[in-house]
Order: sequence, then C-alpha cells, then structure tokens
Amino acid sequence: TSIIAIESLESNFSFTQILNNKLQIKELTVEKGYVNLEIYKDSTNFTTIINYFNPKKDKKGKKSNILTLELNRIELKQNELKIVDHTYKHHNKGVDFSDLAITEFSAIFDDISLDSTMQANISNFSLKEKSGLIIQKLDTEASYGSKSMEFKNLYLATNKSILQDYLKLEYDSIESFGNFINDVHVKANLRSSKISSNDIEYFAPDLRKVVFEAAIQKANLSGTVANIVAKNVQLSTAKNTELLGAFTIKGLPKINSTVFNFNIKKLKTSAKDVDYLVAKLSDQKTFKLPQQLSSFDDVIFNGSFVGLYNDFNVNGNFNTALGNLATSTKINIKNPLSYNGNISSDHFFVGTLIDNNTINSTAFNLKFNGSGLKIDDLSLKFDGNINNISLQNYTYEKLLLTGNLDKKILDLKGQIVDNNLDLNFTSIID
Repeated sequence: TSIIAIESLESNFSFTQILNNKLQIKELTVEKGYVNLEIYKDSTNFTTIINYFNPKKDKKGKKSNILTLELNRIELKQNELKIVDHTYKHHNKGVDFSDLAITEFSAIFDDISLDSTMQANISNFSLKEKSGLIIQKLDTEASYGSKSMEFKNLYLATNKSILQDYLKLEYDSIESFGNFINDVHVKANLRSSKISSNDIEYFAPDLRKVVFEAAIQKANLSGTVANIVAKNVQLSTAKNTELLGAFTIKGLPKINSTVFNFNIKKLKTSAKDVDYLVAKLSDQKTFKLPQQLSSFDDVIFNGSFVGLYNDFNVNGNFNTALGNLATSTKINIKNPLSYNGNISSDHFFVGTLIDNNTINSTAFNLKFNGSGLKIDDLSLKFDGNINNISLQNYTYEKLLLTGNLDKKILDLKGQIVDNNLDLNFTSIID
C-alpha cells in the first residue's frame, strides 16, 4: 500500500539561504494527494524514510548541520489522509482519533510558523471524515502546540453548526481527544453562532440521547463538556424560547444525574416549547404539560432553576397572559408529577386557568403540596390567603383557606373576611 501519492505538486523555492542550511519554500500546492500513516508501538511506516533523512551523529557525538525548512504558504486541493494508530483500540462511535480517514481535504495556510507552537492563517479549510463529520468551512488565525489549540477570528461551519469568534482547546496530550467529554478543556467566546448536539456527538458519542439546537447571539464558555460554565449568555431555541443569563451544567452525558444551575435574567418560552425541549433533552418520545397551561401563552421568567431536568427547584417570577406569579417551588416531573412550595400573585385570572367564568381576577398567597394534574389522579393540599377575589361581579376582600383534594373529593375550610360578610365555613365537594 502506498504511503504517499500525489497527482499534482507545484512549488516555488528560494535557495538564497541554502548555504546557511535553510530552505525556503515560498509556495507549495498539493492537489489530489494521499498520505497513509500507520503508527505502531515502536515505529511508523514512515520510520525508514525519517531515519534516512535524519542526520547521524559524528564521532564526537555532535549532529551534523541540520537543514531547516521555512514554509510561507501551502494550498491543498482535494487531498486524502489516513492515520491509524495501532496502539489504541478502535471504535465506530463518532470520530476515532486513532483511526482517521479524511477525504476532500482542501485548505490554504498562510504566514506559517513552524516553531514549538505552530501557527498559520487558515482559510477555505474543508474536509470529510469517515464518521460523517463534515467541516464545510474553517477560516481562522490558528496555533497548535502539544497542550493546546487556539483559534482566533474564528469561522467554523460543520454539518449543522456554526461557531464564530474565539475558541481554545486545552489538553494533556492529543490522546485526550479520545475522552473529549472529560479531558478536553474548552474556552470559547461565541458570537452569532449555532450549535447542534448532532455535531457534538461526533466528539462525545454518549450525548446521542441528549438532542438540542440553539442559536447563540453571544456566550462565554469554559470547562469541559461534562462540566461547562456559561456566562453572558444570549440564545434562542425551539420555536419561541429565548434565554438571557448564565448557567452551569455538570454531569453530561449522563442526563439523569446531570445537574443544571441556571441564573436567568430573562427566559421567554411557551408550553409547546417546553413539551418539545423536555422530550428532546430527556430522550422521550413525547412530553406533555397540562392543557390548562397553554392559556399562559408566552411566559417570561426571571430567577433560578437548579436541579435535574426532571427534579428541580424554581425560584422567581413569571409574567403570563393571565397575570404575574412569584414562586419558590420544588417540582418532580417523573411519573407521577409532584410539587410543593409557595406561590403568590397580586393579580391573576384564576377563572380562565380553570375554565370557570364565575371567577374573575384575584390575588393570593398559598402554600401547596401535591401530585398529578388531571382531576382523576390529582392530590393536593393547600393553605393561605386569597385576596380581592372576584366572584360574579362582587370582589371579596379576603378569604382564609385550607383545602385538601384527594380522590375527586375536595375538603375546604375557611373564613371570608369582608365589610359585608364575615363567614366561617366548612365544605366537602364530591
């Protein structure tokens, strides 16, 4: 098997420094080239060639003068590259960095520096890898060293994603990419970007069950995929969801034990988007919030969200089409759905929510503990104050209320406090 084959090679040499053991290649163009690198425990299939050109030490133990190489510009057109490292076990889950098969590899490298940290301006970089990964276009000022890769003024378009601005990858060695999720540290300043989990999956195959797409207006990211920190985030996802704030996500790709901590300046979403996002993120065929919540229309929230995707604490304020809500609530959306906490509002159309036209707007402050949402499986305990409740065109000043709903039976105890009525009552409704 050939290790190197080139259909077309053009070069522009300068020999002005040849007596100083320096060869300058001003421009090198390689078209439809092929390189096959095989790596073994103690050698490669290039070892013989390397030894041939490597100067031997003289009798005094000193090396002969070494011819240094200076490259100014390289243009690659439709090349192929195969790299197989036989010291690693291979896999077919995403990109296997020990078994690469690259085709349609084209790029232009300018202002090349071949020091301990290699640098170049890269433009029109594109390739396909056998895993299915496609780099459609890469333009950047790049540097590569034994511990990091850095990409300034970045534009990277892959299968379904676009990253722009700045990216740095830090690692102990190139082998760290074999465990990208935990061992490669990411620093990124993103602007006008788009991320698809399908593309992340090429590097982190265990994320295949966590599906998402997001348009990122801006974000500062740091950490690993397994422990990511995001600041100054402005993004949109699904059909009508927008997020402004900061967050940490720790534990991916194990979604059932991943802890989300969101500090949200503004979250705009809807019941339909929540249904869609929860199903995608949790690998469920469908997820459905109670139909009543669709009457909220677009919801705007500011506050915090901390916990697992299906068992979390929400603290903050909601602005909905039916009124404002403030809450501190623990919610578990596993089957059966359960919740407990406190909720209050100074103005809310309860009647619209429960489809009862005898109740208009009201204010309230309630503690609650319950499970289920449909009347057949609803179990709920609550107590607190309901103020300024409008019933059939009359507004009562205050209602002190304790209730228990279980097995379709509602047990109510309370007191109506009003200028025209002071009434204690007990009621059981079946």
